[in-house]
Amino acid sequence: MAAEELMERTVVAPAGAPPLAHFSPGVRYGSLLFVAGQTAHEAGTFEAQTRAVLDKLGAILRAGGSDYAHVLRCGVYLADIRNFQRMNEIYAVYFRDQPPARTTIECKLARPDILVEIDCVAAVPGP
Repeated sequence: MAAEELMERTVVAPAGAPPLAHFSPGVRYGSLLFVAGQTAHEAGTFEAQTRAVLDKLGAILRAGGSDYAHVLRCGVYLADIRNFQRMNEIYAVYFRDQPPARTTIECKLARPDILVEIDCVAAVPGP
């Protein structure tokens, strides 16, 4: 039997998170955890949204058996690239040592009140 056949695809969500109709907050496949883009328009300011988004990522990482230290790659999507420096300062608090690979782009997000979205891929450490 091939290794792919032994691995299961498992949906990951933090305890108490409301169900989402069209996507999973995270998907674990083998020792990898793929976390969907998180937003936090309800948080208000750009800085508050960025912290809330990174906190949401952390909750999904923990639910999937990982943490910030095991994040391999992040995608950061900014509604306004002029917020790059501020995002970078907040991001550095969460990813202090050996930060993951990252792509940051400016783009139109799903709603005008969403100022930042972040997704990631993380390793899940063994038992």
